[in-house]
Parts: sequence; C-alpha cells; structure tokens
Amino acid sequence: MPNLTPWVTMVILISTIPADMCVEIIGGVQVRNHSKPFMALVTGRDSLCGGALIKPDWVLTAAHCHREEMYVTLGAYSRSKKEKEQQKFTVTHVVPHSKFSNKTAVNDFMLLKMDKPAQLNQYVKTLDLPREVKDVKVDSECSVAGWGLTHPNTKEGSDKLMAVTVRVISRKKCTKDYKKNKLRITGDMLCAWDKNGERDTSKGDSGGPLVCEGKFVAVLSFGENRKPGVFSLLTKKTIKWIEKITGGNQ
Repeated sequence: MPNLTPWVTMVILISTIPADMCVEIIGGVQVRNHSKPFMALVTGRDSLCGGALIKPDWVLTAAHCHREEMYVTLGAYSRSKKEKEQQKFTVTHVVPHSKFSNKTAVNDFMLLKMDKPAQLNQYVKTLDLPREVKDVKVDSECSVAGWGLTHPNTKEGSDKLMAVTVRVISRKKCTKDYKKNKLRITGDMLCAWDKNGERDTSKGDSGGPLVCEGKFVAVLSFGENRKPGVFSLLTKKTIKWIEKITGGNQ
C-alpha cells in the first residue's frame, strides 16, 4: 500500500495503516464548548484518534487506530486540561472488523469496549447509528471533528476539539485523485473535502464520525495532503456487525 498521510483536515497514513497514522482537521474551527457530546478521544501509546460513543460502554473508531493499551476520554473539549465534564475509561475489549485490510483500508472499523458504562448527561451522549442506510449524494455538506493536526506542517494535534465542514465528491473523482497511489475507492467508502484543499481532515482525526444532515454516516479512515479524505461507510452489513458485537439494537 502506498504511503498516505492520516488526517481531519483530512490526511491519513496508510502504508499498512499503522495505528499512529490518524487524521487531522485542517481549515476548521474550534467547536462550541462541549457541543459534540458524542465525540470520544481515543489514545494509546504514541497515538491519537477520534471515535464516537454509540452505546454507554462502546465506542466506534477506525481499525488502524489499534494499540495494545487503549484509553477513551469522553466529555472532553481540551486534551490538556482536567475538565470536570470529562470521563476517562480503560479499553478492556478491542474488536477490529474481521474483514479489515491494512493494504486496501476496506472495513476500517473497530469497536472498543470500556471498563464501565459512561454516565450519560449533557456533556456525554451517544450518537445513533443510522436506521436507514442510503448512499450520500455528491456535494452533500457534512461535518467531521477531532483533535488532530490543524496544519499539514505541524506535528502536534490540536488541544481543543476542532470541526470542519466538507463536501462529498464522486468515487470516480476520488479514485482518479488516488490513481498514483494505486488505491481503489470502493462502494463502501466515501470521499469528502473542500475542493481547494483548504478544509480537510488530518493526522489525529482518524476514527472520527462523519455526520451528514444530522446523521452518522461514516468513520474517517485515511487521506493524503491535497487529496480528499476517505471514510468507511456505515452499511447495512457494518451495522449488523456492530449490533452483533455490542448486543443488539440500541
């Protein structure tokens, strides 16, 4: 697999999609304090990713974020400050999608079971999985958030939670953009960015949820600087897998 760079400015590293190759938010803005209560900060040894709380004790993120020791922080706005709203957990059970491929990034999903259920409140809430799965139309406006890099030339992720609005592009166009990387954009993937390359995801944002028209539709997988971010779509099969692992419908 060619070297790609992790992102929510959207840029992800994939050679064999190492866990530290997550994405960042580029050209985004700080979100209103605690306005995205479903966001999960996923950390491990020398790694940073995003995720979404889908059940009180389960977080959905990207499979390439896997580490031996993983932790989840909910209710976080700042990564460095000890905010009273934060709830911290140890991950006790890691379940990457059984058909995830490091080489192709297909099925880049992973479920994290926390050591105890979160206390749901105005700062910590679950993000519902879509009840009806539809492909997202080209040019649809969507949002993605994370604590990843805020500029391609920086090395540190953002201390504050950042968000960016991106537009969905066609798979044909996205495949053309990644032609030199010999990367195939499948029907289970979705591509989105700002066509000027000024708004995207980047390293540290991998695993974060893509929300379109208020619905959770995909998980940030990978990208490369000045190329669209690539997301793993929540298909019927993926949702069935999630429900099987986490114990059925919410």
